[in-house]
This record gives sequence, structure tokens and C-alpha cells, in this order.
Amino acid sequence: MTPPPRQPYRTPGLAPGLPVDHWPTASARAGEEPGAPSLVRALAVAADGAPLAVAATERGTVRVWHTGTGEPLGRPLADDGGTGSVALARVAGRPVVATASGEEGTVRLWDVLDGRPLGGPLTDTGPSAPALAAAQGADGRPLLVAGCLDGTTRVWDLADTGSGGAVLGDGGPPIAVATALAPDGRPFAVTTTPDDQAEDSGTVELWDLSAPRRGGAPPRRMGEPLGRGAEVHTAALAFLDGDPVVVTAGWDKAVRLWDPATARPLGAPLTATDGARALAVTHLGGRPVAVTASTAAPGAVRLWDLATHRPLAPAPVLPDPRPIRAFAVSPSGGLLAATGPYAIPLTTTL
Repeated sequence: MTPPPRQPYRTPGLAPGLPVDHWPTASARAGEEPGAPSLVRALAVAADGAPLAVAATERGTVRVWHTGTGEPLGRPLADDGGTGSVALARVAGRPVVATASGEEGTVRLWDVLDGRPLGGPLTDTGPSAPALAAAQGADGRPLLVAGCLDGTTRVWDLADTGSGGAVLGDGGPPIAVATALAPDGRPFAVTTTPDDQAEDSGTVELWDLSAPRRGGAPPRRMGEPLGRGAEVHTAALAFLDGDPVVVTAGWDKAVRLWDPATARPLGAPLTATDGARALAVTHLGGRPVAVTASTAAPGAVRLWDLATHRPLAPAPVLPDPRPIRAFAVSPSGGLLAATGPYAIPLTTTL
């Protein structure tokens, strides 16, 4: 089949789209997967701030890209289980992808450069792939947060996976995980685990990941669990005047800010009429900003100033009419959004 154009989109504020798994015949002979495009299912950016991003499709093709040049890094990974979520880290100087895939929820690590798995599964979470997130430890150690079959959420030191993962919580494999660095360099994680009566919304907890190592202090929960009654399906972390603030998106179509010390909302909800299926936090001009996208409003992205609780205008709109299925935001403000079989970097709008 004829491959897609190398630059399918070029509009103000948008870089060319990156085709993820639609390859020419010559590439297919070298081991890459040919055929019709498959929809992008998951995206992540490098936890250490490197200009790298990873995308996974419904059929299990996983690709890593250099976001500055648009060039692929290494060969495509073939995750036969069908990847549901991804994370990108660096171990001993080499880029490593973590995937959570298949109905059995197997979490694996892959060497990006040679496309091979690194050892056996890190964990089997069952009955479905959990959310994943990578973090950069205060001392440079690569960390990974994921769920486990025993109902716990754990954090692994990827440079020493044999020591096991430190337990964050036991509320069940997470619906969503996000990580962030505090202004003082400490790594944090926000986990959303299912409520007793709802599998697709849950309770949010904030964790200090400064010492998840063998023989060291266990990860510490900050404040109280929050979000009960708000139908939370995803959460992120911001810092206002140096203090942590949890940002959540719920099925009630509202984005909320929470004080983790009191588990109470901060001000009125940031309500979007089209809802917010995806959520991330970044900084623009030194100010914390929430970025939301909705599957109900194809191509629409909203930006919120978290200090004023007001939307930023104009919001970027992707040219692809298909709904945004996944996105990732770098600490520097670059947005990578997935519509159809492409990952589209917004490079000048943000």
C-alpha cells in the first residue's frame, strides 16, 4: 500500500503529523508492519525532558519519535497483546519504553534502539492493562508507576527492577496515573483508583516518590484521599506558589482543583460544556496551565490558567476532524495529540 504523506498536516501552530504504523513496502521487508493505518491509542513524552515521545496503536505497534526532528528512533516495537498505555524513560543512558497491554494487563520494558524486551514481564495486573507513568527521581533514577494483580499500585526503580516495586496504595490497579516534579526537584505521583461502586471513576491520592528504594523509606502519601463524589476519571498535578495542587477531570464535565492537605476543592470548577476526557498540566510563561481535550468535540483542545481559573484563548484546534484519542504534554509546554493514525505536535501555539 502507498504510505501516507510524510507531512499530512501543516497549519499555523502545528508541526507535521507523525505517522505511527503505516509503512512502505521496503520498510516492511526490514521488519516493520505494513498495511492500513491503525488508530493511535496511547501517547507519552520522556520523563527526563528529552525531546522524545512514544505512541502505541490499537494493533500493538509502538513507535518512538524525536519530537524536534520528527524522525523515528530505532525500530517499531511489536506488542502482540495490544498496548493500552505507555511510558518513556531512560535507563543507563538508553531510552526504554514501558507498555501495559492485553486483557491480562502485562507490563513490559523494551529497549527502544533494538526493539527487544528487557527481561520478562515486570508484573501481570489483570484483568486489563493499567495506567502507567514514568518519573525522574530527584537523584536521576528512572521510576515507573503501575498497577499489580494483587490490587496494589507500585513504583519501580527501573535501574533495579529485581528489588521489586514499593507499594503506593492497595485500592486496585489505577484508572489513571500522572507524575510531576516539584520546584525543589522532588518527584510526585497522582493515582486515581476505582471507587467501590464505579470502575471508570475513582479516588485520587498524591504520593511523594522521593525514596521508593529497597531499604529506604516507603513512598509517602501527601494529605488525604480526594475526589469522592466528583466522578473523577483522570488527575494531574500542578504547583501554585510552590504548593501542590491536584487537578481532576470528571464525568460531570468539570475540571476541578483540590487542596491535597484538606481534600477540599479550591474555588469553583473549571466547567467545559464538551467535557474533558484527557487532562495534563504544563507551564506557559512560568504559569501552571491545564490542557484538556474532549472526544465529544473533535479536534478541540482547551487551555486553563490554573491561577485565575479562566480559559486561555484562543485554544488550538487540530485540523483532523476525528476525536482526540490521547495526548501528552511536555514540561516545556509542547503538546502531542493523537487523532486517527497520527501523532501531531503543536509546537508554536503553546
